[in-house]
Amino acid sequence: MVAGWVKIIGERFASGLSIIHPMGAYLEALHHTGYYYTFIGVTQILAAILLLIPRTMTLGALLYFPIIVNIWILSYAVRFEGSYVTAPLMVWACLFLIV
Repeated sequence: MVAGWVKIIGERFASGLSIIHPMGAYLEALHHTGYYYTFIGVTQILAAILLLIPRTMTLGALLYFPIIVNIWILSYAVRFEGSYVTAPLMVWACLFLIV
């Protein structure tokens, strides 16, 4: 939820990551997309809320799945060591909830 809130209030996500690093450059460019950046944050928070409610958990997992798959692919594409382990685990967890 924190990652989504940071985007909603317009702050740069992972501001401590240098824009020289490929992931930092991507996050900087994403920050400058304006409403799209806010939309991603709102979607992340909506997915988190839906995941917390047992009755809407599957819907939350379906909403969160494309978000986390994108993060996983991006992490590998730019060789971001910060989520080599966590992103694929979250994809598997999301698939588990969907199934």
